[in-house]
Amino acid sequence: MIRKGSTADYVELDPCEVCKIQPMDNVYSFLMFTLPLESKASKDKGMTSKTCVAYLLVFATLFIKCVLLYALFEAVVLEGLSWQNSIMQPLEMPGLFLAAPQDNCNTGESLCSGTNGTFTCAPPSVQLAGRWNDLDTDNDGVWTRDEAMESQATLQCKFAVDPVEVFDVFVNFLLARETNIWIHPDLRSSTGIHQSYFTYAAGDLIMCGYRTQQMCANLLERGVFDAPLKEGNAPRVGKTIASALKYCRELLSEGGICEQNLPSTYAVWKAGAERQCRAPSYEKYVYHHPSNGHSKSVLTVDYEATKTFRMASSSTLFFLYRGIIIVLFLLAMYSELRHIGKSILWVFMFPEAAQFQGQEVVEETEPGQQATTKIQSITDKHRNIIFGIAALRFIVVCVFIIVGVTFLMRDTDWVTLLLNCVALVFISEVASVLFKRVMDTQDQEDFLSTEPMYVQLMGWQWINHAPSLRDLGGFACLCLIVFLVTQVHLYEVGYPLSQAMECACLSSGSQCREAQTFDHHFWDRYWTGDLPDALETIEKLKGAAATGRPMRDITADASQMTPRRQDNYQELKPPEKSPPPRALSERARERAAQARERGTQARERARARAGESKDKVEELAGRAKAMGKGEWDNIRSKALAKKSRGQEEENEEEELGESMKVDKEQKEEEDDSDKQEANPARRRREKQAPSGGSIGDKSISWYLSEKRSFEAGGRVRRRRSKETLLNKPAVKSELDMNLLQRVSL
Repeated sequence: MIRKGSTADYVELDPCEVCKIQPMDNVYSFLMFTLPLESKASKDKGMTSKTCVAYLLVFATLFIKCVLLYALFEAVVLEGLSWQNSIMQPLEMPGLFLAAPQDNCNTGESLCSGTNGTFTCAPPSVQLAGRWNDLDTDNDGVWTRDEAMESQATLQCKFAVDPVEVFDVFVNFLLARETNIWIHPDLRSSTGIHQSYFTYAAGDLIMCGYRTQQMCANLLERGVFDAPLKEGNAPRVGKTIASALKYCRELLSEGGICEQNLPSTYAVWKAGAERQCRAPSYEKYVYHHPSNGHSKSVLTVDYEATKTFRMASSSTLFFLYRGIIIVLFLLAMYSELRHIGKSILWVFMFPEAAQFQGQEVVEETEPGQQATTKIQSITDKHRNIIFGIAALRFIVVCVFIIVGVTFLMRDTDWVTLLLNCVALVFISEVASVLFKRVMDTQDQEDFLSTEPMYVQLMGWQWINHAPSLRDLGGFACLCLIVFLVTQVHLYEVGYPLSQAMECACLSSGSQCREAQTFDHHFWDRYWTGDLPDALETIEKLKGAAATGRPMRDITADASQMTPRRQDNYQELKPPEKSPPPRALSERARERAAQARERGTQARERARARAGESKDKVEELAGRAKAMGKGEWDNIRSKALAKKSRGQEEENEEEELGESMKVDKEQKEEEDDSDKQEANPARRRREKQAPSGGSIGDKSISWYLSEKRSFEAGGRVRRRRSKETLLNKPAVKSELDMNLLQRVSL
C-alpha cells in the first residue's frame, strides 16, 4: 500500500509506478519541505525563521554557483578560445568548443592559419617569399615598387603584412650580400627586384621562418644543408658543419640578420611562438658530413607544448583516462538533473491544498513510536516557488556542464585533470555544504525525520516497471554522450591544435605547409639548381646593364620560388559560349582540308628532291664512265690528299682551342672567391661539351646513318643541318668518292 501524496486516502498502486521524494541534506530539499510545514504556523505569525533561513540558503547557493560559473566561463571558456585563436585562426563552423567565424581579412593575431586542413605558421613577411605570382602582377619577371603599392591593400588583407615593407626587406637582404653578388642599379635604388635576385634572397628569408637558432641542429638532421656541404657551391653555407651552423645562427640568433631586417610583425610572431611553445627540451644527435664523413654531436630541440599536445591527441590511455574523469563529473550533474526532474514532477502531480480543507499537514503518532509529520498537499504559491527555483537550477546545471566539460577537455596534464574534476564536483555540492555547515543540527534531525512524499510517475509503463534497466540505460546514454563529445573535440580541436603547435614550434608535420613545401628535396634543388641559375642570370644582368639594356629584357629560368604561371593567372575571364554543332563540323572540315593540302605539298617537295638526287647520281655515273682508269686514280689520290690536309688543320685548331681553354680556366680560378657560386654550373657545361674533332670516316658514316642529332654541352640541344655539312670541302669530296665507288660497283 503506497499513499499518493501522503494523504489519508490509500490507493492501490504498484511501487514501481510511484516516485519517492524524501528529505535530503541540501538546501533545495529543505525549502521544499519547509514551506508546507511552516505554512500552518505562519498563518498567525507571518513568515517564520525557518522559512527565512530556507530562502536565504537557496538564494545564497544559486548566487555562489552563478559567480563561480561566471568566473570559470571568463577564465576557462573565453580565455581558452582566445588562447586557441592565438595559435590558429578560428575555424569556419562555430561549435561547443570552437570560436566565432573568422573575419574576411587576416588580422595576424594567430600564429597559424588553416586552409583545407593544411596549416601555415610562417611569419607574414616570410609567407610572401613563396608567392612570386602574387607579387609580380604583370608577369614580366621584375617585381617593382609600383606593383607592391598597387597590390598593397589586397596582400595586406590576405597576409597581414605590408608588401611595400616586404619589398624593402628583400632589398636590404640583397644589399647585405653585396660582397657575394653584383647589385643592379635598379635594385640599389629600390625600384625593382629581378626574379633572379628574388630567388637568391628567398633562401635567407625562408630560413628566418625557423624562428630560433636552437632549430639549426634540427635543420642539419633534416638534410637542409646536405647539398651545399657535399657540392661546396654556396659560400654562405661553406663546406664544413661548423660553417653551416654559423650561417644558420647568424640568421636566427637574437638580434641577428632576420631580426635586423624583417619588419616588426616578425618580432611579434617570434615572441608569440616562444610563449606558446613553452620550455624547450633537447636530445643528442650525431650528424655525419655527406662528403668527408666527419661527424659532429649536436642537440636537437623539442618543446613542452608540442610533446604535450602530441600525447593528448595520440595516446589511447590518456583518451580513456580523460573520458573516465569526464564521466565522473557528468555523473554528479546527472544526479542533480534527476533531483530537478523529481521536483518538477512533484510540482505537477502533488495534490492541491483545496482538496484537504486545512489538513495539508498532519502529525501522526503510532503506539511505541515517535510522532511523524506528514505533508498531504501544497498551495499554488508553494508550487510556483518550487517550479521557479527548479527552472533556475536547470539553467545553472546546463551552463555548469558546458563550462566543466570545456574545462576538462582543455587539460593535457594527468594530475591537473584529476584535481580539476574534484574542484568541479565540489562546486556542484555547494547546496549540501551550506546545509550542513549553516543549519543547526537539531533542525537538521527534525527535517530529516519528516515522512517522504510520493507522487505517481509519468511516462512509459514498461520503463517504470524496470527501474534497473532505466538506470542502466541512463548511464549508457551518459557514456555515449561523453564519447561523442570527446570525439568531436578530438577531431575538431585536438588534432588541428596539435598539428598547428607542431607547425608553429618545429615547422614539421604532415599538415604543415612549410614542412611539406620546404623539405630537404626543396633545399637540394635550391642549392644545386635554383641558386646557380640565379647567379648566372645576375651575371647576364651585369652584362646587359653595361650596354644600357633594362632589367626586364633578361629572362630568368623558373625556380621553386618563382614558378611560371599561365597568362590568365591574374584575370579570370568568363568561359566563351560553345559554338553550335554545325559550326564545329564546318571547322573540322576546314582543318581536314588544310591538313590534306599540307600533305600534298609535302609529297610534291619530296618527289622533287628525289628527282634532283637521281639526276645528280646519273650525272656522276656518266662522268665516271667517260673517264678512264688513270683519270679515276688521279681524282681519288687528290681527294685523299685534300682530306689528310683538312684533318691536320682541324687537329691544329683543336690544339689551339684546348690551350685557349686551359688559359681561360686558369684565369677564372684566379678570380675573387666570392664569385665561385656560379662556377659549378659553368664547369658542368664545359665537362659536357664535346671536343672539336676532325671530320673523317666516322663523321661521314654518322651523317649517312639515321642518328643525325648532336648532343651539345649546356642545356640547349643543338643540331647540325645538312647544308652545313655539305658546304665543307672534306665532306663534299668524301661524298663524291662514295657516290663514284657505288656507281663503279
